[in-house]
Amino acid sequence: MTFIRALKKRYKKRKNKKILERVKQANLPPVVDFYEYKRQGIEFNKDNIERLVLGSSHGQAAVDTGIIPKTFNLSIASQDMYQSFKLCEKYIPTLPHLKTVILFFSVFSSGAEMQKTVNAPLCQYYKNIFDIDFKYPWDGVYYKDAIDFMKSNLPPLNKDYMGYSPIEGVFNEEVSLINVKGHIKHAKRNTHQEEYVRQIHKLCAQYGLNLLVVIPPHSPDYHKKCKELCPQYNVDYTKLFTPLFDITNKENIKFLDYFNAKEFENDDFWDWEHLNSKGAVKFSKLFLKELERNSL
Repeated sequence: MTFIRALKKRYKKRKNKKILERVKQANLPPVVDFYEYKRQGIEFNKDNIERLVLGSSHGQAAVDTGIIPKTFNLSIASQDMYQSFKLCEKYIPTLPHLKTVILFFSVFSSGAEMQKTVNAPLCQYYKNIFDIDFKYPWDGVYYKDAIDFMKSNLPPLNKDYMGYSPIEGVFNEEVSLINVKGHIKHAKRNTHQEEYVRQIHKLCAQYGLNLLVVIPPHSPDYHKKCKELCPQYNVDYTKLFTPLFDITNKENIKFLDYFNAKEFENDDFWDWEHLNSKGAVKFSKLFLKELERNSL
């Protein structure tokens, strides 16, 4: 039973149709648990966190915190660089044993702003659950009451939760192709979101923390489509990340590039860009070795 269907069942029991209509009207993606459980998990485990992971669903799918100890995965689908920075501002001062911030940066990261995409409604979860202001004036309805009600009906969280849960679904080639096109579009129209990397770096320096920027792995099928759709990729794929590399080189920020890593095959992914649980195990073991080798 889906979360929304379970809510409807509770509404009927309580004979409270008003809030049901409000939730329907909000038309929010039914992923409030992703956000609320992350908030609860980081607060439950704040004294046991030495590494904090931020970024989009690519980071969410990659870092298995059951393999990489003392690490909290705060990556969430479509998280942009502004939101990653604001989460750093919010949580870095609250984590007494934090040593390293790990920021996942994808093809689209230099150009994507959640509030200007089809995922804009998700900004309401950041506002409600993490108290992160909208980046731009919000011209829609803010459904605070609907989100509050959905949060109040979530099952209790296992307090050992460190932010990782596999992201797997049914592969859809049409959707994957749309995503690749969107990623390249965001990369080409760079809106300088990589400047938040610089701000996160300054914040980490202020608190004596390491910052590691990670470009996540993508499947061979993803790279094949990139070559078809983006001529400059055929020359040098790193050109897609030029804005990021300009900052990491100038600021001497550590980074790891797994984008075209040969260790990963198509069956390590559930679609063209997100690691499945098997792929996450492979990545996390490789990544842990790098973290330990660099004392991060």
